[in-house]
Amino acid sequence: MDVDPVDPLGDTPMIQAENVWLRLGGSELLKGASLKLHRGEMGVLWGESGSGKSTLMRVLAGIYEPSQGEVRIAGLSPSPENLPAIRSCIAYLPQKARVADESAVREHLLLPFGFRANQDRPVPDDLQLQEWLNRFHLEPELLERPVRDLSGGEFQRVSVIRALMLGRTVLLLDEVTSAMDGANQERVLDAITQDPEITALVVSHDPRVKERGDRLFSMAQGRLEEVTDGS
Repeated sequence: MDVDPVDPLGDTPMIQAENVWLRLGGSELLKGASLKLHRGEMGVLWGESGSGKSTLMRVLAGIYEPSQGEVRIAGLSPSPENLPAIRSCIAYLPQKARVADESAVREHLLLPFGFRANQDRPVPDDLQLQEWLNRFHLEPELLERPVRDLSGGEFQRVSVIRALMLGRTVLLLDEVTSAMDGANQERVLDAITQDPEITALVVSHDPRVKERGDRLFSMAQGRLEEVTDGS
């Protein structure tokens, strides 16, 4: 068995928060949030609007620094010396990430391969890009279309493809299937759950997504609770 340099023991939680608090602008947005997801698990997180779901995802992604508590990705704390290893394994797809991007889908998919964190990854050719699109029920002609012309569901699938092409194994997905129909949602969930190397935390209110989760979490007023009945 190959040894992962980020997770040499193979049993380290890949997504971990321990008693995380976040205070911004005089408000407590997170109040003692704790969770663990191990390699190959998919966690599903839900709660009312403003409950703190997206805030927790931003903390896990390293966008916000906790006021108290600890976050670890693949066993690593977000210290400067650990950032390259963390960035090489994590992908955060935020809610409402759509931008007025004039570039074609091909350029959008290939852009991250020019970043320093991805310079060791081979750049896919057109045939490989078409195979990725086909896997998620997207036509090859999509490569020529401007990103701004994609439907919501098409853009979400392209975003997932880009993360998977880069070999990301820790996925933070905020409502990433919300604009997809049932069949395309299943394709995305299959890609996540059938790969034993991928660990994902997915924000979703969809019962079909909850049914696929290994661990279920609800959030209310900044407090996180793991649940067992999916209610």
